[in-house]
Amino acid sequence: MIRVVLPAHLRTLAQVNGEVQLEVEGPVTQRSILDALEKQYPTLRGTLRDHVTRQRRPFVRFFVCEQDWSHESPDTALPDAVAAGSEPFLVVGAIAGGASEEEDPRLTRMTKICLALPETTRECNGLHARFSVRKKSFAYYLNDHQGDGIIGLNCKVGPGDNAALVKAQPARFYMPQYVASKGWVGLRFDRGEIDWDEVRELVTDSYRRVAPKSLASRVKIAGG
Repeated sequence: MIRVVLPAHLRTLAQVNGEVQLEVEGPVTQRSILDALEKQYPTLRGTLRDHVTRQRRPFVRFFVCEQDWSHESPDTALPDAVAAGSEPFLVVGAIAGGASEEEDPRLTRMTKICLALPETTRECNGLHARFSVRKKSFAYYLNDHQGDGIIGLNCKVGPGDNAALVKAQPARFYMPQYVASKGWVGLRFDRGEIDWDEVRELVTDSYRRVAPKSLASRVKIAGG
């Protein structure tokens, strides 16, 4: 079975919760997945591809194995991990300013982590991105926000944890403008190698603090 992750507004349109699973006949490509998706959910026809040309809609992006495949040929075979169902085919719909044609791979990686959580959405504004659950923000990707020169993640942590993290690792963590007083912390993505397991833990914890209890209870912290 092929796993497909849709943005929240398309899940609502298709009347589905969580991932979509599809049977795809023949080679697994963008085209074959989208054909199967539109056949199984006719209400999605025209949302991802133009009705006539069958070309990808502007500001719709496709991610596979943490790589942006939006500009690849729709008939190029996708990685075996997608065909085997171990990795999803991720559809991202950008809002409020869209996404740049050459997206920062750090944002791509963070997007995959955030959109794997229930009922999450991504909104792009220039080089920045906001990740929300039911219209409540739980993470930001910021690139030189208000000229501070920092590229990183902002997310919500436990009471007093932001100060503790900054004190323990001041080269990596920082107090973000405006939201530090509300329990948010910043993790720099521009200081050496990024620990993506740490990013996943921070994002997941932030999500659980912001999301409605019915959704938060469906997400487990690593080791919890």
